[in-house]
Amino acid sequence: MRLKLIFIVGLAAGYVLGARSGRAPYERLKAKSTEAWEDPRVQKVVHEAEDFVKENAPIVADKVAGGAKVAAQKVAEGSKVAAEGAKSVGEKIAGTSRIAGQSVSEGTKVAVAGAVDAASKLADTAKDVSEKVAEAAKAVADKVTGSEPSTEEGSEANDGNEGNSDKS
Repeated sequence: MRLKLIFIVGLAAGYVLGARSGRAPYERLKAKSTEAWEDPRVQKVVHEAEDFVKENAPIVADKVAGGAKVAAQKVAEGSKVAAEGAKSVGEKIAGTSRIAGQSVSEGTKVAVAGAVDAASKLADTAKDVSEKVAEAAKAVADKVTGSEPSTEEGSEANDGNEGNSDKS
């Protein structure tokens, strides 16, 4: 808030001082800046900068595309690791639930079966999500690089069962 106030006060002071000095100093400043811009030495540097940018644009584009591909690969790898971790946790939960279910009443055994089913569905859903994230990252990388999307993994990505497991 304090910086905004200082900025507004400075802006107002500049406006007042500029208005008092009139149009003539502005016209002189404008003429000097135009003269400097049209100076052949300045234009030479401008053209050299333009040429440099034109020559190096493809290199920059290649590096950006390469970075996008690497990022997509890292996202895909991270998603797979996350899915494997979720599956492992689900299996451990199921194993622990089975052990507990063996020593308790029939009602607890039913709950264990539900936990096993939920853990399995969790692992399947995590795997599906990781595959979709990897596909989306690949699609973004393909858009950035301008290459054709590949149909390697997950070509059946949209088979109508988006994340839905058997609900019977």
